[in-house]
Amino acid sequence: MLTMAEKSLHESVQGLRSEMNRIGEGKDKKKEQIRELITDLENHMQNPHDQQHSQKIVDSLPGLISEFEMEHPRLTTILNDILVILSNAGL
Repeated sequence: MLTMAEKSLHESVQGLRSEMNRIGEGKDKKKEQIRELITDLENHMQNPHDQQHSQKIVDSLPGLISEFEMEHPRLTTILNDILVILSNAGL
């Protein structure tokens, strides 16, 4: 059974996928950044005790938030939510 944090993280990953699909053509670099984050988050969900990997995610989020905040406000909201979820989990 999933904890509330795990459920929230799963929902946020689904939201990232959805928003990634809304990013327009010619934005392959941005889509790749989101794909990498999704892969990292999925790895974290499979192995939540890997603190080094988890810290990499936490360290990358502020830069991604800054990069996407002007063009993709919904994506930025999801990234902020993920940062809060991970922070609340002690990362």
